[in-house]
Amino acid sequence: MLKLLNIPALEKAEECERLLNDMRHLATYGENLDSVNMFIALNGIHHAGKMMSEEIKQIRNPVLHPGFLFKKALANRKQEKDDPTLDLFLAEHLHPSLRPPAEQLEYCVLRIKYACETLMSRHGMKVAIAYTELSRLAEATTEILVMSAVLARASRAYCIGLRNAELEMKLAASFVSKTKDKVRKLILEIDDGEYLNLDHFKISFGKKVLETNSVIVEKPTARVFW
Repeated sequence: MLKLLNIPALEKAEECERLLNDMRHLATYGENLDSVNMFIALNGIHHAGKMMSEEIKQIRNPVLHPGFLFKKALANRKQEKDDPTLDLFLAEHLHPSLRPPAEQLEYCVLRIKYACETLMSRHGMKVAIAYTELSRLAEATTEILVMSAVLARASRAYCIGLRNAELEMKLAASFVSKTKDKVRKLILEIDDGEYLNLDHFKISFGKKVLETNSVIVEKPTARVFW
């Protein structure tokens, strides 16, 4: 929120961010952000798994279902190009002037579905321990929820004629446009996998730190030649 406002004269930005984080921590009853993200991601995967279980079974058994895989590959062509077909028509539920941000929200919703399918197809029953990817999924899902709330509020305010509603519409459109790029990046990192997004190497480094229980990177002055 503070970054979106972009007020140069805001001298207490760090203090405001600290207070905002304290309020968020209080709202989660003392749980840290990682625990909340895991709760969001696991519940989301559980819900998606109920709806997509048959598809995932067929995707993970390609030898037994070649016809289904061929149809799935054709259906996912636009998803793989990061250009899903917008067939949810979310713009019909908002004010007509919010059509562009509504389409951006719809893009994010369709991409999050594709990300869930990718994760379950890749990890199967072990998806619950794909912590880094689940963290990205939870963050993207949270951003989509915020986008939905912002657009719904702005549309209602404009339709019933609240004061400064036109400014709220512009602010909502700006927020959605900026958040869409963030969601897009998170989904692409999930789609890339642990080697392209460097998760594999980060996890290996973390395990090494835990095993040695010390700083494993030497200081630049540890060895000199004069």
